[in-house]
Amino acid sequence: MRLSIIIVNHNACHYLDQCLVSLDSALQYVDAEVWIVDNASTDGSRKWPWLRNRYIHYIYNKENVGFARACNQVLRWCEGRYVMFLNPDTLLPERMVRDVLNLLDRTPDAGAVGVRMLDASGVFLPESKRGDPTLLSCFCKMTGLGRLFPRSRCNDYYAWRVAEGERGVVDVLSGACLTIRADLIRELGGLDERFFMYAEDVDLSVRVRQAAYYNYYLPTPMLHYKGMSTDRWSYRHVRQFHRATWQYYRKTRVGWRAVACPVVALGLGMLVVGGCLRVWFHRLVYGRKGREREPLFLSYLPKDSADRVFELLRKYHLQGNVIQMSPGADVPTGKERAMLVERDVFALYDIKHQPVSELLKCVERLKGTGARLATYNPERNVLVTPDKCYV
Repeated sequence: MRLSIIIVNHNACHYLDQCLVSLDSALQYVDAEVWIVDNASTDGSRKWPWLRNRYIHYIYNKENVGFARACNQVLRWCEGRYVMFLNPDTLLPERMVRDVLNLLDRTPDAGAVGVRMLDASGVFLPESKRGDPTLLSCFCKMTGLGRLFPRSRCNDYYAWRVAEGERGVVDVLSGACLTIRADLIRELGGLDERFFMYAEDVDLSVRVRQAAYYNYYLPTPMLHYKGMSTDRWSYRHVRQFHRATWQYYRKTRVGWRAVACPVVALGLGMLVVGGCLRVWFHRLVYGRKGREREPLFLSYLPKDSADRVFELLRKYHLQGNVIQMSPGADVPTGKERAMLVERDVFALYDIKHQPVSELLKCVERLKGTGARLATYNPERNVLVTPDKCYV
């Protein structure tokens, strides 16, 4: 078998369902298996019909054991020559998997490969490729100084030496979509289970380089909704992120880094306090659920799907929040968009009948318009946005 895909799910069943829809096309002509590890989801994931798919294996954990430990559960059983770690809130275009595997086949020194990730508004996610997380680069990133000196050698947190559209070798890849040689990941002992969430991809990328392999960045695009299993405006998120940073620093402290431990601990403590204060202020202003604006859907659906979406949204009293667009029409901008300013605007497409490669072209056209991608699956009668699912 050529590829094993590992997806860790936690209360993201509708995003996972759409991810699997995209995999149906992406895995054509690829001998592959998909492993889903469910970390104690309570959203009905165990009842979904994907469990009957012949190439999908399902593991249910009674407690949330974290990303690293869940992935390591599968490494004992998967049969692929390569292993892809994939987030459930992603959409893969038709040729992406083959492009990644071809690079690994033809490049013997490639240990791991990452790709160019876009969010639902068409913006490139810079964590697709990163530099070595030195104290100085982390300081520039966390304090915002990196924005003042984006091309400084001291500010290589996002590996600016490799352009967004250029293939190249980088220090760190994102765990949202990371493909690695199976024999290498087993030789390295899998992911470090001390990292519950965050930093395990940084640690793995560093260990790949220490094993005399390279991490390759491939500019093939994919969609990543980003953070559907975590609430970034929660105290738990702040605590887990900075805890992972501290764990990684303690693991790699050698020489002068060990001497700097008290200073780093103090700095991270201040960042935790600052992050908690931001969460408190955000909740004070917008409430626990955050700022919610009324959605407006610009529908590019065929008529039969558009009618079903209209009925679906009627349950949420949003049936009047749909504007049917003609095929190929652009999202309103400038004066035309004045009436949409107070709305959360989504360009709505059919995930089942529109190739993901075409969806990505639509997403890139959304960049700078303020609109984001939303998708509808007519088989499930589910509408998915980056923030919410309508079922």
